[in-house]
Amino acid sequence: MIKREKILPKCAIALAFVLVNLILANSVYAINDDDDIELSKLLGQVEYYESIGNRDKANEINTKLIELAKEKNNLDYQITALNKKAHYYVDNNKFLTGFDAIEQSIALAHKLKVDSILEYLYIYKSKVLLKIDNVDGAINYLIKAKKIIDKQNDDNALAFYYNSLGNLYYNQKEYDKAITTYIAAGKSYYSINNNYYYRGSIDNIGICYRNLGNYDSAQFYFKEAISIAQKYQSKNGEVNSLLNLSKNYFYKKQFKEAIEIGNSVNSEILKNNLSNTFLFENIIGLANIYLAKNDLPKFDSTLAELKRVMNSIPTSLNERLLYFELLKNKYKNSTKREEYIKAFENYNLIKDSIDNFKLLKLENGINDKFEIANKIENYSELLQDLKVKEMENKWIIMFSLVFFIVLIILVYLFYKAKTNIKQLKKLQEEINKQNKELSIFNKQKDYILATVAHDLRGPVGNIKTITGVISMDEELNEENQNLVKLINQSADLSLNIINDLADAINVDRKTELLKQDKIVLSEVIGTAITMQKDSLEKKKIKVKTEYFDALEIKGDKSLIIRVLYNIISNAVKFSNLNSEITVETSLYDENNVLVKVMDQGIGIDADKLFTIFEPFTSESRRGTAGEKSIGLGLSICKKIVELHHGKIWVESKPNDGSEFFIILPVNYLNKILKNIPFDL
Repeated sequence: MIKREKILPKCAIALAFVLVNLILANSVYAINDDDDIELSKLLGQVEYYESIGNRDKANEINTKLIELAKEKNNLDYQITALNKKAHYYVDNNKFLTGFDAIEQSIALAHKLKVDSILEYLYIYKSKVLLKIDNVDGAINYLIKAKKIIDKQNDDNALAFYYNSLGNLYYNQKEYDKAITTYIAAGKSYYSINNNYYYRGSIDNIGICYRNLGNYDSAQFYFKEAISIAQKYQSKNGEVNSLLNLSKNYFYKKQFKEAIEIGNSVNSEILKNNLSNTFLFENIIGLANIYLAKNDLPKFDSTLAELKRVMNSIPTSLNERLLYFELLKNKYKNSTKREEYIKAFENYNLIKDSIDNFKLLKLENGINDKFEIANKIENYSELLQDLKVKEMENKWIIMFSLVFFIVLIILVYLFYKAKTNIKQLKKLQEEINKQNKELSIFNKQKDYILATVAHDLRGPVGNIKTITGVISMDEELNEENQNLVKLINQSADLSLNIINDLADAINVDRKTELLKQDKIVLSEVIGTAITMQKDSLEKKKIKVKTEYFDALEIKGDKSLIIRVLYNIISNAVKFSNLNSEITVETSLYDENNVLVKVMDQGIGIDADKLFTIFEPFTSESRRGTAGEKSIGLGLSICKKIVELHHGKIWVESKPNDGSEFFIILPVNYLNKILKNIPFDL
């Protein structure tokens, strides 16, 4: 299958490049006068041919634009045109020419002293350096960009910085750190309403989870990315995320679901005239699925379709390598040894040529040999040339070269790893410093809130007690009774808010040394439901329970009741009159239990699911009967569940109710359950 992960930085490179050109274009058009009409006309032609996908024609006109801008000494147009030139040649793997254009752009930006352009150029150069495995250079330019971003306070550039840092961690296979950084990028993109790249960040999180083997989490994020793309009508984004979801199903061996997605993606690609790269990747994916299922007739027809596509569009060495890998795997265990040997030889020949290109990049970074190799258009001539050279080499010379090359590479990689660690350590120290400052601030905040909550609870409780006594006075007229009732309700709301603040602070202060009570789930659920009796009766809501009675857990009983109370209270708040809430317990696997709370309420928008468990979230809403909230309840639930080494999440659609899922480690199963096999 196509390794889409290696294409991961491309969308971010394109985004940085486009935004640089937008900034430069605004500058160009702002100074446009009669002398610059010709320059403006040429730039318009370049952008037209780029928009229709004819990049060769666009580059031809862009070359004229560079010459004319130099002749007129117009630095703004020169930077714009040079960036377009860099983007064109880098995308075509002609790094020498592309890097020359990038360096010229940076030099001109320094001359103009425009930091708002320079920060994007540094990020773009960092991403391209990472693309050719120059991690040292990528880190250096990220650090340079971050210094400018801190001065400029630019939210757009900060989002690209986080995304680039995520790509860097991804490149080093530090997927946990990459996930954290992509989450920061996603929040930044969301805050500036950049929905397309917000979806891309969600997709990247899913890819990291998939590489960690956490396919369920990956599936959740891929589905979320698809939902976002559909909402904002981004077909490219939707197909991109669908391909990742299909690949995830393949790894989970859920071939039926993977095939269904593959067939639907083919239709979408052809219907919307999307990139041939998507088509090639999808066909490769389907072929691998049919081969894994040993469905050779469908595999052969899919392979024939793949060959037809390869003959109709330009294909890279990597794509041809995937084709011969499929053939090799098909004949590996068959009796057609000649076909296997032929496919094996073609596979190794192409793989050797790719490895040679990588070696050139390791030795020289960017050099003329790589530039010349990329000018060869006829792949059959390239393969034949490599085959002739291979026959000419002497075995003794080959073994000697391999030995010395491996030795040089090992020394180089050892040096590079030490340098990378130092650079990453600088970034980590900066993050640790900020975290320390935040920790001090949080402790001060917790102290203030705890003091306020403690000092307010007594007076508010006294108000509630006094109003209760006054309400017992039979001589009160109706107007005064209503006023006393209103004061009592306000006191209740104030106490709830104070209790939420106190719980939030207490949970933050908890450690792993929790109480280890034996907790019967059906009992604590019943307690939580009973605590909601008045609210349920007011809205005439029925609660349906389905218990797996033998399930028990260990933990802090009062905290678990608080979680269940908050979740059920949330369901009541957003449910309509005469509706139903269902609470179920079941065995998730042999080590965990699952509690599911389902309502028939107003549901939650997809773009709000990302932040619903954050404290003081802006997504807090009034209930269906006008109930108020300060947005702490669900964040408290998340912290308590995680303290018990569990997980909590929600699935919901607008006007279609919500389903909250809580997974907690199991403590005890009766003897009958222990004898039930889990691989049925």
